[in-house]
Amino acid sequence: MRLSIAVCSRNNCASLLRTLDSLRHVHLQFSGELLIVDNGSSDGTWNALSSYTHPTLTVRPIRENSVGLSYARNRVLAESTGEIIAFTDDDVRVPPNWIDSLTRPLLEKRAEGVVGGIRIAQHLMRPWMTATHRAWLCSTDTMNPADPHQLIGANMAFVRSVIAKVPAYDVELGPGRLGAWDETLFSWQLKEAGFRLLGAFDHSVDHHFAESRLSRASLLRAAQIQGRCHAYVLHHWQHGSRPAPRRQLLKRLPSLVRLHLTQMRKPSREGMPDSELALIASFYMDWQWLRECRRPRHYDRRGLKRLPHVPGTSV
Repeated sequence: MRLSIAVCSRNNCASLLRTLDSLRHVHLQFSGELLIVDNGSSDGTWNALSSYTHPTLTVRPIRENSVGLSYARNRVLAESTGEIIAFTDDDVRVPPNWIDSLTRPLLEKRAEGVVGGIRIAQHLMRPWMTATHRAWLCSTDTMNPADPHQLIGANMAFVRSVIAKVPAYDVELGPGRLGAWDETLFSWQLKEAGFRLLGAFDHSVDHHFAESRLSRASLLRAAQIQGRCHAYVLHHWQHGSRPAPRRQLLKRLPSLVRLHLTQMRKPSREGMPDSELALIASFYMDWQWLRECRRPRHYDRRGLKRLPHVPGTSV
């Protein structure tokens, strides 16, 4: 069994090097390769990769200049050679037993895709965090391992054969584009194709994201992203609808203005209540919905591939 491990990064060199250092200590029972995709960085990432070596894996630095995490991940799908493809992120620290835990359900043929456990690094935990905050920061602490609703790029793996049916991440989603939901749509397409997903949470990775992501301003942006990405998937993939989106926008606008004014007065304050996050996400969902409805749909209903006329299909 050959394994491909992939890490994609853009302008996060210092954290990426710490992630790569943790990968040196992973116990591996397979031969394999480590693909490190520099997604158009300008902070010296590419030069730093030239000196990185791994004790057992063949290291393959790759440069992908089309900005967007989905472009980088699609490059991995195109260039990797492993029968199992595993992903982690450039702000994650993996434990020595990471790969054994993540790949066991695949090797035992109990699933075709696996989401591994992800916990927020201890110094980043806050008493105000709710299940929503933790989920948006990629924690799996409320996810059902027997029936996970999606894969998460910080800790996921799948068998190579799935890309014969679901060949690519949508390049309009994910960081660098609309901001998120790239793994969400990919996961839902895997399920639609009949593939099984399981969780493997016995050896979790630690997520060391930038502390600025806890600020009120950052959470406001995260809520915007959630709403916009949801609208994109609802229109293009689910072929759903939104009731009276213009009226809902006008109804929510005064409350949204008040929230933005609060953020401007205390931009570095941490945390935001779930009720405010939901309001912001709903507003931007309607706003994005009106934009997406002016475009032709990118998929047949619950389709596995972007339609041929849609830019990005060949990626």
